Amino acid sequence: MKHTDKESMPYSFPDPRKTNPPRDVKREYIRDFVLSWRDLLDSLETTSLQMESGTRDDDTLGKIKRILHTIKGDAGVVGFPAITDVFHKAEDVLESYIDRGACPTEYLLALKDWLQQVVLNLEMVESSSSNQKKAPVSTDPQHDAGEMKKRNDGSLLKVLIVEDDFTGRLMLQKMMSAYGDCHIAVDGMEAVRAFRLALDSGQLYDLILLDVMMPEMNGQEVLKEIRRMEDEAGIKGLD
Repeated sequence: MKHTDKESMPYSFPDPRKTNPPRDVKREYIRDFVLSWRDLLDSLETTSLQMESGTRDDDTLGKIKRILHTIKGDAGVVGFPAITDVFHKAEDVLESYIDRGACPTEYLLALKDWLQQVVLNLEMVESSSSNQKKAPVSTDPQHDAGEMKKRNDGSLLKVLIVEDDFTGRLMLQKMMSAYGDCHIAVDGMEAVRAFRLALDSGQLYDLILLDVMMPEMNGQEVLKEIRRMEDEAGIKGLD
């Protein structure tokens, strides 16, 4: 495998001190993400070095792709556009170097160092905010979960969360539990079975949160199968 030229690598990352979360994000969410990202960054370093040493099999590449995708997805869920953009670019960089038979180890390690600085900044933000008084609860009806979590007939919304990453599932479940009854599927095959059970029982999901990159059966394949089952059952458009 070719070694990359450090000077040619795109090291342009945003200032980690300016990646503060949105003010309305609960601090417990930030803590969960920080814990998850620490483990992922350790894994990213180990796997990147394995690639540099010549271990470039499908499992190694797949692991790095999933790490980048997971962090990008987590950042999107909690509301960190800067992190989402950086890791979206990192996915493109990885693909471009792999296509040329090269290993972007220096870039991936720089990416890891950058996110570690972001994590340190988040911990400081979380620590300082915990010492401040809580902000008043919004009276905006858009934020009133008690009003939003029910259908017009008074029954709870039925939500299916399809996510193979533990932290992603945890965050989505915490967020959506205020709005309805959440069911969990850890992969695409489980999601299809859950949808089939809901269809057969006549109690369809009001909302499905579907991850795209999953093993065995990806999100696009799951969606195609869901649409096929809907079509078979005569469910059309916004039904």
